[in-house]
Parts: sequence; C-alpha cells; structure tokens
Amino acid sequence: MASSTTAILKRIIGALVIFAFIVRLWLFADMFLLHTPINEWGFTEYLINFSGGFVRRGIIGEGLFAMARIGIPTSIIVLLIKAVSMVCYAAVLGFFIWQFRKHRWNWWIILAPVFMGFVMCIIRKDFMQELMLIGMLAMLGHDRYAKGRVVLWVATAVCIIELLIHEAFVFWGIPIIVMLIYTSTTARWDKIVSITVIVSTFITMCWFKGSPGIASDIIQSWQPYFPDLQEQTSSSIGAIGWDTMWTFRFHCMTNFCSPTIGWLRLPLQLAAFICYTYMVCNFVYTFSPPGHQRELMRGRLTAVYMLTATCMIPMFTVLSVDYSRLYQYLCVTSFATVLLIPGARLDRGLPGWLKRFTTCLNNTVDSYFTPSKGLMVALLFLSDINGIHQLNDAGVGTLVSLYHGLLMAVHYVLG
Repeated sequence: MASSTTAILKRIIGALVIFAFIVRLWLFADMFLLHTPINEWGFTEYLINFSGGFVRRGIIGEGLFAMARIGIPTSIIVLLIKAVSMVCYAAVLGFFIWQFRKHRWNWWIILAPVFMGFVMCIIRKDFMQELMLIGMLAMLGHDRYAKGRVVLWVATAVCIIELLIHEAFVFWGIPIIVMLIYTSTTARWDKIVSITVIVSTFITMCWFKGSPGIASDIIQSWQPYFPDLQEQTSSSIGAIGWDTMWTFRFHCMTNFCSPTIGWLRLPLQLAAFICYTYMVCNFVYTFSPPGHQRELMRGRLTAVYMLTATCMIPMFTVLSVDYSRLYQYLCVTSFATVLLIPGARLDRGLPGWLKRFTTCLNNTVDSYFTPSKGLMVALLFLSDINGIHQLNDAGVGTLVSLYHGLLMAVHYVLG
C-alpha cells in the first residue's frame, strides 16, 4: 500500500514539474519565438560584428553580416538565429535526459529553474556554448583520448572559439577544461602551450572589449537590413560600449541593493545561493539507492560545483545580473562534468584540498540538515526567484509557473 502511494505521489510531482515547464515554454514561445524582438538582449547578442573593428563576441555576428551582404533575406537570418538557438537547447536538454535515464537518476531537477527549466533566454548563445562544452568534456574525459595531441588541440581550438563567441566562458567553462588539459597524459610542452593560448585569447578579448563608437558602428552596419534596430545601451550591442567601472557599480548595486529593501538583498542573495547549492548537490544523491557510489558521486559533484562557483564570483558580483543563467551555467557544467568524466580521471584532476573540504562540508551539513526526499521536493518547487526577477515572473519559478498555468487553463475553459 505504501509503495503504491509513493508511486502515485511520484507521478503527481513529475506531472506538476512537466506542467510548469510547459507553461514556461509557452511563455517563451509567445514572448520571443513567435515574434522578432529585434532590440531584445538575446537577439542583439547575435548581431555584434566587426564593423567598428575587432571586438569581443563578434565572430557569429560577422558571419551573419556576411550572409546579409550577399543578399540572404533578413527573415532567413532571423529564422536561422531562432532555429540554431532552439536546436542547441534541445540538444543539451536531450543530453541530460538521456544521461539521467542511463544512470537511473531522478530527472525532476533537470526541469528546475536553476537548471534546464529556465527557458526565457533560449534565444541567446548560452546553449550553443554549453553544447560545445559538453563536446570538449567528451573529448578530454578519457585517458585514451587525453594521450592524443590531436584531441588536445581540437579542444583548444574549440575553447578559443568559445571565448570569441562570449568571453564569459572563461569563468564557468574554462576552469574544468584547463584542469583536464593540465592533468592529461599529453606531453608537458603541449599542455603549457595549449593553456597559454587559451589564457592569451581571453586577455585579447578583454583588451578589445569595445567602445561606444564601436557599438554605434555595429548598429549603423545593420540599419540597411534591420531598420528597426535601435541604438540603445540596454542591449547586447550597447553593452559593448559600457564603461568598466560603471558596469561594475551597476551590477553590484542591482544584485545586492534593492530599491525597496536596500542592502538587505545581499543576505537574501547569499541565502538563495546556499539553498540552491544544497539542492543541486544533494538532489540526485537523495533519490539514489544508498551505497558507496552514491557518496562518491555527491562528493565529486559538490567539488566541481564549488570550484566552478568560486571561479564565477566575478559574474555573481560585478559582471552580470542574470542569476538564472548563472545558476544554469553552474548546473550544466557540474552535471556534465560528473556524467562525462570517469571518476578516477576526475579524482586525479581535482585538487586534494578541495576534495577534503568537500568531504568535511558534506559531513558537517548532514549533521544539521539530513537530505530527505521531502526537503528536496520542497526546494525544487520553492527555488523560484533570483537575481533581478520579480515574484510574479512566471518564467522563473515552478510554483509561479504552476499558478499562471492554472490561470491560463481556467481562462481557456471559461472562454
């Protein structure tokens, strides 16, 4: 009787998670996919090109600009941007569903807002870069591949392309890739040169960060093809011209000082980070059968998560306000690493102090907050709001998505 009740409860929770996810997909389609938000951040992110000179994030835009100049209709370019973004998202989502089923892990967390469940930013470069990261992890993860110079340099080339697409990859993707390169069995000289090239590329992107003049030139270059494209600072193209110190102050104040509650927002952000970290690192562990392998998996996942989160501190503080996307980077990187990198290879790469710290952290937290299925489900539904999003934003959280979904269903039934 108990097992039957548990099975029914699991089906209900799974159905609610899927329903909330569908609601967010519907909102995404209605707001972004079925329309062409020319001046929205995600769309303009693709249009940055080299019309004002070499600049960060411009490699894709330069390719699209070349297509426009040879006469390809702008409607095709818009469709291509949407199609590529959707295909990359579907590929990353499919990868995790496949891997979770393969390992018999609980899949609910995949559709959580802090993982693949935040879909309002699909029309961006994020999932393209995450898909490329997954490919690099697959290449570098096994020792039989790590011995090959060809694999090493292919991965290095992909890293360079990633940085040319968006330099923020250095904070959430490069740490794991560099760790795998450094601990590979390839010749030391090859590893040194590879890491040097990657670091030099990032420094180059920081040097060619852009200016207001370059941003204006980019807008002007697209005017014959997108006459509605506006010159504004609140777009990806406009961000090319942001002053560095102003950028730092703006992000810091927006993240940690609310117009209504002031600096009280800082401890709330920290509390949210702690809750999300606890859920992500313990969710699969809690729903897995007890055993030594379960402990090893949690330890490795927590170590990778903490390492990546530490490297992402600049993004969480002064380089971004899109916390939903930052948590997504964290989850994708951490889970993909644990899923694709064999345990022995990962143990060899992770610093010893980090593994000891992770073990101590998990043991200490367990003594006060023992992970339970009920607690994980509660966090899954309550992990709604982060960053700049509002409490009534249906595109962010599970509970709010369920509420808006029920309202839409009622309105549809009642006509």
